[in-house]
Amino acid sequence: MVQVPQKDNDQEFRLLKEYDLQEFVVQLPWPRNDSVAWVLPEWSGRSYWFATTQGVVGKIDLANGQISTMQLDGEIIENSFAVGEDGIYILSDKAMYRFNQNAVGIIYIDWRTSYDRGPASKPGHITRGSGTSVTLTGNENGYVVITDNAEPLIHVQFIRRSDGEIVCSVPVFEDGRSGTDISLIGFEHGDRNSKGINTYSVIVENNWGHHKFPFAFPEPGIARIDMIENEVGTKCQLIWSTDEKNIGVFKLALGNGLLYLYFRDESVILPKWYLTAIDFSTGTTVYKQLVGTGIGYNNWAGSIFLHPDGGRLYSTTIFGLVMVEDRMD
Repeated sequence: MVQVPQKDNDQEFRLLKEYDLQEFVVQLPWPRNDSVAWVLPEWSGRSYWFATTQGVVGKIDLANGQISTMQLDGEIIENSFAVGEDGIYILSDKAMYRFNQNAVGIIYIDWRTSYDRGPASKPGHITRGSGTSVTLTGNENGYVVITDNAEPLIHVQFIRRSDGEIVCSVPVFEDGRSGTDISLIGFEHGDRNSKGINTYSVIVENNWGHHKFPFAFPEPGIARIDMIENEVGTKCQLIWSTDEKNIGVFKLALGNGLLYLYFRDESVILPKWYLTAIDFSTGTTVYKQLVGTGIGYNNWAGSIFLHPDGGRLYSTTIFGLVMVEDRMD
């Protein structure tokens, strides 16, 4: 555990506590190894949950340091998980789970929902199975959103948080060239009082392609899917799809309704790297802003970060950090 510097006093990071998890990972013959890849605090803040690449799910009780674990049988975890008020949502290469703990801190499974993991790992994927991290939409009555790894098309799936039922599944992109290895963007629409209106939107990007550092070659494709619930049932549909390309963690600004991507032109000799803005409502490309020329501006699947005050955007690159700012004139 590390304490983050406070704005007005502490100027350094401080180590507060270390937990040795070596005995809780899967022991593998050299040179293979298991590792704790993801750690997140529980919603209540009383424990930290972790997951290892070889399928160990565990938690650390912050009050007494007790560590509890559960290992998924024959499954691996290659994507980050999510935490909700109602549980811990973890995606393996075979199924979507919701975990919880009982009164004495023992981990248990609320539900398990399998999905189509496809016949093999797709070009651009790290492993066979879903390439998305877990996205939660709405509150406890909302949904988990992931993609499967089906052929010839992957599907965006809305899974009910309360019981794990797949409510709807929408295919995206082109036959035989459909896959994503990046977390989806998902949220519930609200009224003027910020109350949810049972309409959910999800954005997914196509990462299918043969990538070798320092260049990625994804197939075109960014798509928006909406799900609407009303008294007559549930409806899911593709709203728009664009041929723009991306292979990083894209971001949606709810204030201006723009989706931001960071990718290059088609050149591999002297590539130009652009920030692209797409209209969330229509899927239309609003503008492309040149950020820089040359391999140093490559963000290689890095994330875009939006400043909380608006008007500024950051991206990691091979050689450093770049910032793009709104024009003031």
